[in-house]
Amino acid sequence: MWRSTAFMWALTGLLFLGVPGSGGGARAQGASSVGATAPDTTLTFAPTSPSGQSTARFTFTGSEGARFECSLDGADFSTCVSPVAYANLSKGPHVFQVRAMDGAGNVDATPASHDWIVLSPGPDTRIYSAPLPVSFWRVASFAFTAEYAGARFECSLNGEAFSACTSPVTYADLPDNAYTFRVHAYDKRGIRDATPASYSWLVDLTTLRAPGITSPFLGATLDGPMPVFSGTARPGLTISVIVDLEEIGSTTVDAAGLWCVTSSQPLSAERLHVVTAHAHENGNTSLVSLAVSFKVKLAAEESVEQEEAGGCSAGPGDSSWLLASLGLLAGTRRRSRHAAHEGQGGDAPHLS
Repeated sequence: MWRSTAFMWALTGLLFLGVPGSGGGARAQGASSVGATAPDTTLTFAPTSPSGQSTARFTFTGSEGARFECSLDGADFSTCVSPVAYANLSKGPHVFQVRAMDGAGNVDATPASHDWIVLSPGPDTRIYSAPLPVSFWRVASFAFTAEYAGARFECSLNGEAFSACTSPVTYADLPDNAYTFRVHAYDKRGIRDATPASYSWLVDLTTLRAPGITSPFLGATLDGPMPVFSGTARPGLTISVIVDLEEIGSTTVDAAGLWCVTSSQPLSAERLHVVTAHAHENGNTSLVSLAVSFKVKLAAEESVEQEEAGGCSAGPGDSSWLLASLGLLAGTRRRSRHAAHEGQGGDAPHLS
């Protein structure tokens, strides 16, 4: 009798613990669900620290099919998608967190996190000397500056990685190609200009192109009655200068890519004049240059001095005024781009 009772109790225990579908089996299955692998979260882009931007942008990934929740500065997690951006950030430290969640409701217990500091904006970088837009030289030099004393610079040519540089920087042995130069500054705090100054130009020593006129500039007043005209073109080309539809002289472009012509006939000081130029090579003629209007200033003593001096002077032929103008234009365009970036929001990755 005792043995039969003991056997029955043992059989009941086995059925309770081991039979599929019993309470014990259900608890074991539930425990395995709790221990399932949660999705992982990875940040793929975040602002640098310290940052001079009041905006921040983040990109992130997780397991396939995962959805995300984000938190900024300890706020409650809320649904988000990549990329996520924040604007009007106050100066000081900030913390961003993001976690992935799979379809079963499993949450990444260790959210991806990034902390950074927002400081006042970084320096503004400006290019004030650059090659001509179409260059006939295989060497290009750039001079640049920043609004803060003691700034350091990094430069990039045609998308290469930025590297330390100083002003002026020179690139040599450039083949015919289109180029873009970029430079950004760091201030003493280590804050980088988030919108690099940039300049694009073309090196072309093959195509027969219209020459450039560097003097006079549009609307200038030249000393008369036989003013000097100068410009740039590919070395070795023959340049014809046309004033008011009449050729007033020709010359050959020197090895530096510069040309200079003194008018062969006196010009009136009582009217507006227009000058253009053509380039010639092996019987071929280029397109006409851009037309430039100008006036002539005539005084008795200046007329005598000019006739005695004759020929071209080196002054207007070096195109330095044009390079300075291009630099100022680049700086203006650069400042506008900087303001636009602030208005649009978003921290550009340190690529360009």
